Amino acid sequence: MDVKVITACLLGCVGYSSWVLVNGIYTELPELVSDLPEKQAIASQLSISVQCGNIFPFIYLLVLLPYFQPRLYITILILLLTEALVSFVLIFTWSKTTSLINGSSHSFPLLFISAIAGGLGALSNVTYWSFIAAYQPFLLTSLSVGVAFSSVIPSVLGLIQQASSNEILFSVEIYFAILFIFVLLSFLCFL
Repeated sequence: MDVKVITACLLGCVGYSSWVLVNGIYTELPELVSDLPEKQAIASQLSISVQCGNIFPFIYLLVLLPYFQPRLYITILILLLTEALVSFVLIFTWSKTTSLINGSSHSFPLLFISAIAGGLGALSNVTYWSFIAAYQPFLLTSLSVGVAFSSVIPSVLGLIQQASSNEILFSVEIYFAILFIFVLLSFLCFL
C-alpha cells in the first residue's frame, strides 16, 4: 500500500477525534433524558456546558502561544491524550449526580466533562489546521474527511444501539466505552 494512502488514512483517524466526544454525548440524549434528574433540561444545559469550552482556544492563543511557543505536535498529543482520559472517565461518571445547588440532584460530572469535551473540540480546530498547513495539500482533505466523521461515527453507533427505542441493544456505558476506543485509536494514529 502506498505511503500517501496510509498517511491519509491515519490523518483521517486523527481528524474524527475533533468532535466525536461531544457528538457522542448528544447522540445519547434520549438515554440521558430518561436517566438523569434534569430530564429534558439536560439538553440545554449540555449546550451551555459545551459552549463554555470555547474558552480553551482563547487561553491557548493568549496565554500558551505567546509565552511558551508550544510545538503543535506535542500540543495535539496532549489534546488527544486528554480526550482519551476524559472519554474514559465519562464511561463511569455520566450518570453520577451531585447535590450542590439547593439540595437537588444535578449531573455535574457529565456537564463538566461536556465542557472539557467542547474545549478539546474547539482547541482541535485551532491546532489541527495549523499543524496540517505545513504539509502537502492532500492531507488537508484527509483531515477534513476525518473531522466530518466525528459526527458520523457516534450517529451510526447510536443507530446500532437503537438509542431512542425502549429497548437499547447495549448500555450507555458500553456506548461511551466504544467511543473511548475510537479516541484511543485516534491518539495511536497520531503517534
